[in-house]
Amino acid sequence: MKRDQYFGPGVIHRLAEIVEAKHSKRILLVTGQRSYEESGAAKIIERILGSYLTARYSPTASIPDLNDVEAGITAYKEVAPDLIIAVGGGSIIDLAKLIRVCSSHEAAPADVASGSAKVVTRGLPLVAIPTTAGSGSEATHFAVVYVDKKKYSVAHEYVMPDIAIVDPTLTYSMSPRQTAICGLDALSQSMESIWSVNSSADSMRSASEAIELVLSNLSLAVSSPSASPREAMSRAANLAGQSINITKTTAPHALSYMLTMSHSIPHGHAVALTLGSFLEFNSAVSARDINDPRGVDHVHDVIGGICGLMGVGTAVEGRQVLQHLMETIGLDTCLRSYGIETATDCERIVEHVNVERLSNNPRKISRPQMAQILLDLI
Repeated sequence: MKRDQYFGPGVIHRLAEIVEAKHSKRILLVTGQRSYEESGAAKIIERILGSYLTARYSPTASIPDLNDVEAGITAYKEVAPDLIIAVGGGSIIDLAKLIRVCSSHEAAPADVASGSAKVVTRGLPLVAIPTTAGSGSEATHFAVVYVDKKKYSVAHEYVMPDIAIVDPTLTYSMSPRQTAICGLDALSQSMESIWSVNSSADSMRSASEAIELVLSNLSLAVSSPSASPREAMSRAANLAGQSINITKTTAPHALSYMLTMSHSIPHGHAVALTLGSFLEFNSAVSARDINDPRGVDHVHDVIGGICGLMGVGTAVEGRQVLQHLMETIGLDTCLRSYGIETATDCERIVEHVNVERLSNNPRKISRPQMAQILLDLI
């Protein structure tokens, strides 16, 4: 099925023609509790949808949880929509993806989340409208959900939104901290998609452009936000989403989920904390631990390419660039700040890492090696 994307300041107003073209009458809005109003989306969308029967669902959790999916399905059944519109950050868009998919299946949402029930039906049309510049969820066929604090990723072509409306003006209300954290998520996804064993020419092209945009604009978007860096960061996030949609994430993301669940480190920050460490780790790949069938030289080349985008010659220098960027935009680079203080703490975190994402990393890594990476960040 053809997927459409609209990008640029003011494209939110294209929603009117999209809804009309879908011949919609009943609409389920899935939104953030505060971001919907604060972003300015509510004022515009409510004017556009004034003549339609509309119900709004906003979750209570900040990350997609099975309970929120089930509550969203209840809202879905009450309105019986013919269109779903998601307005918010990556978690909100992921939640809407899951509501759309689970509502079209007889299987329990928990079974869809765990993969024991297969996704076989597309479900209703879904329009995704991001109000942050980070996850690129509007461009991916994945949706993350937590079940009893365990992270699952539902991946299927039917999960991907049918239409994406990426209007940078909806990100103007993001705080400096939120801008920083979301921007690091886009940067991490881009770097990971380049070194992933699943990388392609297309994913590397999109990811490289995203890295350049983030490195040139994130500090400005945090300290002196204006239209230009905001638009650049929205573009970077969308490109990062496009590239990670091809490759899937790797080791930094695999480690990040437990940092978020166990120590409340926001997702983009949690991923970025180990990004430089894995840049350096992957650069030292050898014939003994190569995970990419294209070989050691390929991995060395792509790591060198990432370093080149950062304006440095080595992975050690690249790690320093990333650390300096995090410090510049006001984020901690030390795990001790989040209560991770001992080797035992680090070992406990890596016990629960999803090994599926590790298989995408170009260099094989053991749990003791992951624990050491965390320990070095204390």
